Amino acid sequence: MEIINETLAAPMPRVLIVDDTADHRDLQGRLLSGGGYEVTTAVDLRDARKQLDGLLPDLVLLDVRLPDGNGIAFCRQLKNNPVLDDVVVVLISSEEISTESKAEGLDAGANDYLVRPMPKREFMARINRQIRLQQMRKCLTQAQAELERRVKERTQQLLTANAELRREIEERRRAEVSLRESEDRFRVLAENARDLICLIDPRGRYEYVSPSYTAILGYSLPQVRAMNPLDLVHPEDLALAGHWRDCPALEFRVRKADGSWVWMEGCSYPVTWQGAAYTVGVMREITERKRAEELLRALPQQILEAQEAERRRVSRDLHDSVNQILASVRFRVDTLEEVTASARPVVRETLGKAKELLENAMQEVRRISRDLRPGELDDLGLVPALRGAVEEFALRTRLRVDFVADGLPDRLPPSLELHLYRIVQEALGNVERHAAATTVRIHLAGGRDGVRLDIQDDGRGLPAARADATAAGRKAAIGLSNMRERAAACGGVCELTAEPGAGLTIRVRMPWPAATGAKGATGATKGAL
Repeated sequence: MEIINETLAAPMPRVLIVDDTADHRDLQGRLLSGGGYEVTTAVDLRDARKQLDGLLPDLVLLDVRLPDGNGIAFCRQLKNNPVLDDVVVVLISSEEISTESKAEGLDAGANDYLVRPMPKREFMARINRQIRLQQMRKCLTQAQAELERRVKERTQQLLTANAELRREIEERRRAEVSLRESEDRFRVLAENARDLICLIDPRGRYEYVSPSYTAILGYSLPQVRAMNPLDLVHPEDLALAGHWRDCPALEFRVRKADGSWVWMEGCSYPVTWQGAAYTVGVMREITERKRAEELLRALPQQILEAQEAERRRVSRDLHDSVNQILASVRFRVDTLEEVTASARPVVRETLGKAKELLENAMQEVRRISRDLRPGELDDLGLVPALRGAVEEFALRTRLRVDFVADGLPDRLPPSLELHLYRIVQEALGNVERHAAATTVRIHLAGGRDGVRLDIQDDGRGLPAARADATAAGRKAAIGLSNMRERAAACGGVCELTAEPGAGLTIRVRMPWPAATGAKGATGATKGAL
């Protein structure tokens, strides 16, 4: 919204009038100055080039016939110059008024072609319209650039956080050292170690515990020695601790003296002491590491949620601001069309083209907004939203799309609906960009084990090397990687089958969320688009 306001609140538009007739320059200059424009003039093309080398205008009002050249040829030069191609060029003439001349001017890149004499009101309306259209083009370009910048910035922040978590966890792992010393040095090391070290006798009682039991768990040494080692273990972890007498690595929870639970990583091994079989146990608290691992596991979902939040915000801005502005411009063009109902056919034709361009722009903004966050998904559910997306895709790409949905509840949990919708959206985008396909088949079904989604096209498929790399999880395309991450976020899997020249098949399997099942399953819905 800030970008749109800044664009519409731009400084006074600048207009360069290029005309060798003083009366025309004066009249047009007065009209434009009175309409809020900053006006400069040039008497010929040589003078115009000097003006353009300085401060660029927003619009050039260019006479077709000039003493030192042709305005149409000069317009073509401006539009072929990457520095000047954004400048609006309006050709004007009282002599070159034939259809052929107008067509030649518009083919040269002119934004409009005016014929003198022309009513002052119509002249100003057409100039104002071109300036508004130029501002809207700048607005859309800046909004897109800002969206890309923000998405990249947020993604980089999350990647940086991910790298930092990995670094911290790796540092903790490297910090863990093994205290495998001889029996003569064992007691010296144990007395000074921060790990919990114990020696358990053949009856399963503590023979020795290190002072760290008191420091970390809060028990006194006599309290610990009176316990069975399994008395401290969380009930849910007792099955894991069943082989505690000889365990190379184990993670479990231990109760502290205050009743709270901490995570421990421990190992144990048998030793022979004084002719009897004893067990040495070593434990280290890993509560913080477990928390970090949990955060790391949740990071992909957080990234997806951040992307969806940003898409939802941008979609709302496009719908509430950009589309409203375009609608306002459309209303004014409609009004202008009514005012100029008796004007020349070329005027009505030009207004009709302008309306068509505005309608296309509004449709494109709606499509972008819907792709970012489809309202049907929130209001109607997954199947209607997918049907709308498929219909729009088929209409836009002219591909045949067979869509079938059956065995699904009326509504699924929002996160599951969103991930399935995004997977289909990503797959259709890949088909459009890379597959060179003619037909796409989509089958969405609910079953006893969960939701099945199959997407198949008849395009060029993937080269064998790339397919192998994808199956092994290496060198996968970003889009396919996103689909796998979304499936994994719901506890499912996404598999790819591809053969060169034989199309691509994507299979997604997701389990039913708890307490959802297949209740309320709808009948089959299908269709070819």
